[in-house]
Amino acid sequence: TIENLGHMVALDTLNLSKNLVEKIENVQTLKNLRTLILSFNRLSAYEHVENITHLTQLQTLDLQHNKLFDGRIFDLFQELSDLRVLYLQGNPVVGQVAHYRKALIGRCKSLRYLDTRPVFSDERRRCDAWHEGLAIGGIEMANENERKVMSKIKEECSDEEKSRLRYLDDLMEGARTAAPSDTLNKKHIDCSKVNQRPNRLLSKQQNLEVNYEELD
Repeated sequence: TIENLGHMVALDTLNLSKNLVEKIENVQTLKNLRTLILSFNRLSAYEHVENITHLTQLQTLDLQHNKLFDGRIFDLFQELSDLRVLYLQGNPVVGQVAHYRKALIGRCKSLRYLDTRPVFSDERRRCDAWHEGLAIGGIEMANENERKVMSKIKEECSDEEKSRLRYLDDLMEGARTAAPSDTLNKKHIDCSKVNQRPNRLLSKQQNLEVNYEELD
């Protein structure tokens, strides 16, 4: 049982990992709580965690390795408007909810990290599109929306690559056409960018290679 917290209204972080906790309760006064760690406990049903909605400032929630099985808990997470980090791995619900990762990211708009990896911007775009399609037209529209966003991301990567190559061509052309005497008087040409891809482009390409759930 969680108790004796009523007077701790300014509490920012609460770690009750490995405490045999069976239900989240008596947390209504913790209006400033931002981090709640309840991993390796005995939480299982929707009713055991429904009181987290009282924690309106919550940003990090660790519920990994409990016994949670009810997919309705996703509704609770969605109500936490500033939830940024969520650990849910090690619970039966992870394997029971179809498209688990997409479903959670699509619902939780502020989520930046889920279980074992960050939520990159491109994955956010894919999941938002997928979730929107699911709400309107079911799984077929969800997958179609996601495919469209994937194509758009690839086009953006291609455009940035072309821009980089044009920059390189212009740089080399300028070096070839410059007179030797002029070249000596010019500032040193910075070629450091020739063999470097912008971080933003590299991030996009790496993100596309992440093994997401297979499309139906």
